[in-house]
Amino acid sequence: MSAPASPRPGEHTTVEERPAGSQWRTLLAIAVVVGIVVGGGWWITRPTSYGGSEFGVAQVVVDGARPAPKVGTPAPDFTALTADGRTLSLSELRGRPVWLTFGATWCAPCRVEAPDIEAAHRAQRAGVQVVGVYLGEDAAAVRSFADALGLTYDHVPDPDKALASAWGVNGIPVHWFIDAQGIIRATQVGILGPERIDELLAPLA
Repeated sequence: MSAPASPRPGEHTTVEERPAGSQWRTLLAIAVVVGIVVGGGWWITRPTSYGGSEFGVAQVVVDGARPAPKVGTPAPDFTALTADGRTLSLSELRGRPVWLTFGATWCAPCRVEAPDIEAAHRAQRAGVQVVGVYLGEDAAAVRSFADALGLTYDHVPDPDKALASAWGVNGIPVHWFIDAQGIIRATQVGILGPERIDELLAPLA
């Protein structure tokens, strides 16, 4: 039997079938390209700032929660014990702005934003009084959390979630910004970064 004729110059042979290894390499290359395109699209459209109800929120269930107070209305008063045993009333803080924030020691978004809250408190931005309320937790847990993170603003345990219920909390962290006359001027659910904090505190000054 004679050997197959070699192609003459200028002629091309047709390959009927690629080896299996070559097919897999092609599919792998396509998958890598698709991954890069999808990943690049996410990188371009990813969240680049804190805040918003869809970013940095832990959902919570508070039985019997009332409707959340609205912007432009008086802040509901309450009296509670702080983690260090002092009595704190919202009405007694009248005359200076109040930043009321609800969270929990187990809440990862709350832990992330705590240093920014502390920085605003220490700088006394807008002369604000910061009050943190902790859902379903006792004083010992709250003190441990505050000490670990070096937080010096007021911390209020809410072991039976009574305050959370009164304020209609269903996601944490959640923030209310109250002016010196006791009127709610802004509210937001989710992590606040430094720029957003400045925006929300500025009108209270």
